[in-house]
Order: sequence, then structure tokens, then C-alpha cells
Amino acid sequence: MSAQWYVEQALAQAPRALTLLDRDPSSPTYGCFDRNYWHYRTQDFPSGMYQELVLPLAQACTLELPGNRWRGAARLRELAIAGVRYAARSAHADGSCDDYFPCERALGATAFAAAACAQALLLLEERASDLLAGLRHRVQWLLSRQESGRLSNHQALVALAAARTAKLTGDTSLMEGARQRLDVCLAWQHEEGWFAEYEGADPGYQSLTIAFLAALREHLPGEHLNRALERAVRFAAHFLHPDGSYAGETGSRNTCQVLPSGFERLAVLWPAATHLADGWLAGAMAGRRGYPDDDRIFCHWMHDYIAAYQARQAREASQISNPKSQIAPWRPPAGRTSFEAARLHVIRDGDLHLVIATGKGGVFRAYRGTRLVRNDTGLVAVTDDDRRLVSHIVDPVAEVNWQDRAVVVRGWFHSAPRKLATPMTQVAFRLVNATVGRLAPDLLRAMLQRVLITGKRPAPLRFERRITWDAAGRIEVTDRVVSADHAGRRIARLYGSTDATSIYVATSNLWQDASLGAWDDLRDATAALRATGACEVVRRFE
Repeated sequence: MSAQWYVEQALAQAPRALTLLDRDPSSPTYGCFDRNYWHYRTQDFPSGMYQELVLPLAQACTLELPGNRWRGAARLRELAIAGVRYAARSAHADGSCDDYFPCERALGATAFAAAACAQALLLLEERASDLLAGLRHRVQWLLSRQESGRLSNHQALVALAAARTAKLTGDTSLMEGARQRLDVCLAWQHEEGWFAEYEGADPGYQSLTIAFLAALREHLPGEHLNRALERAVRFAAHFLHPDGSYAGETGSRNTCQVLPSGFERLAVLWPAATHLADGWLAGAMAGRRGYPDDDRIFCHWMHDYIAAYQARQAREASQISNPKSQIAPWRPPAGRTSFEAARLHVIRDGDLHLVIATGKGGVFRAYRGTRLVRNDTGLVAVTDDDRRLVSHIVDPVAEVNWQDRAVVVRGWFHSAPRKLATPMTQVAFRLVNATVGRLAPDLLRAMLQRVLITGKRPAPLRFERRITWDAAGRIEVTDRVVSADHAGRRIARLYGSTDATSIYVATSNLWQDASLGAWDDLRDATAALRATGACEVVRRFE
């Protein structure tokens, strides 16, 4: 494996980042990375999340990296600083920024941009007073706010942004704020090792929290942080699959994204982190990673890959100079490993590697050796009037019964609407942004979270899923559906899905090789459901 892969991937994105950027010093949006706003003019406000791209520009122009033709480029330095200035200039008076709609005051976007801007200025050794004042103001807002919903990765990132800004400005009150926000994040860690993400554990977002906390060790080292990180990587290690892919739809937020810098930084300490760093890099080099590569979110991993490269290079150099420093490999345990509170279970039985999310209707991913057998996200039903009903919504009251080499999950389908914007709804939403949103942004955010993410809308269809397996990697899935109130008569189509998601998460619905599996069009079951109100589907995978 070559650490250089990280650099090649990151630097290949530099022209893309520069294309997103308004590079005209005479323009009122000079330094803005939101091309939809300043160039296409299809958006009526700039998303502050894009300003995170200042950090990879600063890395490219300052760091000695293999194949880095950008190092020492004065124009790149100028543009990175312009991006930091625009982040401050486009912010609200309180220092916050918007992400998806005007007057949002998004804590996540504000934190991502703040952490990146602070690190960029540290790399550039830039201390202009207006830049420091704008950044300090932004971090003070972050430290004064809490958002609706439990998003541990945001808490860790706020702490990191505050610590970097404290180092940059010498403001000790910001470092104290970083300590307090770190305490909040660590308090949200379950004893099983996972950090809360809305309704439970999401291994994809776990990698973000690990990355931010691992970087924070430089500023706030301590045994309590080390203990939390060790538990976190031991949990995460169970969700690196045999082919080198990681996480996926079994998590609470359906993500297969990875920020690998945390794994790489911690690989010198714990076997589970070494397992994650080496295994994920091998899988990524083979094309097995999830691809968070659209314009909005590639900024997250672009600079993180550079940090991962630096950490891996340091580890490899240390191992060459001191061979005894190598960490013993982590061995995945045989049998069933259950994280009961997370409702995630990993079965390693002979040639079989099976991950089951019993809290999501029996969503699973199965491997035979390193070969993917099935990625399965449950049943999806479509009614005569095009309503969408799914069995994979997080359901804390689903019934679960474990048997010998089998598990049965019982629960209800939930409605999963896919409403799209229209010109009139956008006009109405902008009116809400300008009134309720301006006065009570947290209330509006909580309402949207309930509609798009955490809200439960049970449908009159009950399911029972039975998954059985053997040591040779053969799996049998029996799905039974029973309708109430004649709902079955209204089902027009029924599918066995492979990569369905139904809550809004920016980094879900990424491309991954597991998405190559086709959905099963269950026509016979649909006919039975319409005729009798019940159906049974038996499918075998090997």
C-alpha cells in the first residue's frame, strides 16, 4: 500500500476546487466557492459550507507533497486568504453562516468552515487582524450555541475549530470553550463505543468524529480523550468489511463515507486503528470506498486525505527507524458480536461475514470471504397513488428474536415521501425563512429534522423478516407482509431493495460498489398482496 494514494486523490481535485471559486479580485463575491451562487446565479444565497475548500488550497501551496506542482504558488496563497475573508464577509452579523437556506444559521456548516479557515491560516502563517477577528467571532458564536438533534461529529468539530482558533489568536477563553464542547461530545459516547448521531450509531459518521477528536489530541491531550478514542475505534473496526469497504446503510444515517485521518493518526496506538487504516486504504485503492464526491461534500475529504498522508508517512518512518514500534494486528472475533444499544450485530461464521441492523427492519450486508453476497435494505412498496412505504426506517420498538443461525425482526412499514420543490413551494419557504427562520432558526431546523429525518409515519403494513445463514456463506431471507385496513389492495409495486435510503442525509446515497446489486421486482408477491392482503417472499443468496 502506498500513502501517496491519498495525495494523488486530493491534488487531483485542486482544479475542481479552483473552478468552484470566484477568483476575480474586483468581484463582490471574490473568494466564494459556491459556484451556484456567484456564477450560475441559480441560488439566492451562498452556502458557507463550501468555504471549507480554503484548507486544501493552503495545504497545496505550503506542503511538500509528492507530485505537488502547486507548492509555493503565490496565487494559491492569495486565493486561500480571499476564501477566509469571504467566509467572514458573507456571514451573518453574529458570525454564523447558512448552508441549505437563508437565515439558517447552520452550526455544522459554520463549524466545518471555521475549523478549515483556522487550520489554513496556521499553515499560511497569516495573522492579519481582520482575519483573526472574523474567525474569533465565528467561533464565539459556535461556542454559544447548541443545535437540535444529537450530532456528535458537530460537537467534536466545534471543539476542534475553537482549539485551532485559540492557537492562532492566543485567546485562552476559546481553548476553555473547546474543553467544554469536548466534554459534551464525550458525554454522548455510549459505553459500546459509538457516538450518537440522531437516532443511534452510524459507523460512517463515527469516522468523522474519530478524525476530529484525533486531530484535537494535538491541542487537548488527555487520558479521558484517549480512552474515548480507543473505544470508538474498537467499535468502528467491526464495520470494516472483508473487501475493504466500510459502513453503509446499516448505520442510523445510511452513510459509507470515511475521513481516514483519524484512523491513520491513531494507528500508532491501537491495533483496531491499524486494522481500520490499513484495511480501508487497501479497499479504497481497489475502488471499494464510498464516493462522497459531489461539489458540496468532496471538500470534507480533500484536506483530510492530506492529513491522513502525513500521519501515515510519520507512522511508516517510525516503523522503519524502530521496528519494535509496529502494532500487533487486530483480529476480528468469531461468532456474533452484538452492540445491543446500537442494534447492530456482526456475525462471523466460517466463510460468512454478516452485518445486521435489527433496529432498521433487518437491513443487512453479507460477504462470503471477500465477495459481496448481498447488500439488502429491506422491502420498498409503492402504492397506486405513488406513495412510498419502506421497512428500513429506524424503529426502536421493532421486535427481535434471535435463534440458532437465524434472526427474526417484526415491525411496521413507514411512509417515506419524496417531495420535490416547486416554484411556489420555494416562494413560500423563502417567506418562512425571512420571518420564522430569521427570528427562530433553531425552531425551523427542528421542524425540518422531524419532517426529513426523525419523524415516524407508520403505514398499515406489517412485516416479518427472517434471516438464516450457514457457515458456507449461504443466506435465506423470508419476508412476510400482512396489510391492515385493506392497504395491500393499494400496493402497485413491491421491491427487494439493495441501496434504498429514506431520510435526508447529505452524505447518504453515495455511489459504492455495493450499489451494483440490482433490486428485485417482486411481482408475484405484489399480486398476492393485492388479492389477499398478505404475501411471503423467500430469496436465497450465496
